[in-house]
Amino acid sequence: MDKLLINGFIIDAKVGIYASEKLNTQKIQFDLEISTSLNKAGKSDNIRDTVDYGQVTRVIREIINTSNYNLLEALAEDIIESLFVNKMIERVKISILKLDAIADVQSIGISIKRER
Repeated sequence: MDKLLINGFIIDAKVGIYASEKLNTQKIQFDLEISTSLNKAGKSDNIRDTVDYGQVTRVIREIINTSNYNLLEALAEDIIESLFVNKMIERVKISILKLDAIADVQSIGISIKRER
């Protein structure tokens, strides 16, 4: 299976259970592996024949900007559910990292893989 990769997509978000996380944004990094066939797009050179990574990042931004989450797990599940609206997507692996959330730790996070 072919994969579309998005790595190092960093945005500011309010995610967490602590008061400081609910009041202040923090840097969140998204890394995605989206399984889909890239064969048709490779032959046609047409964006309509593939998953538009710009649309994927817009979906993530929209979810972050319109919803509140205590847990990265819930955020990941909502993102995957929204991405599965696109029938070309067969499988999604998403890693979400909170950057600099804990002193002396580069990042903390989760990784979830779902398929239809």
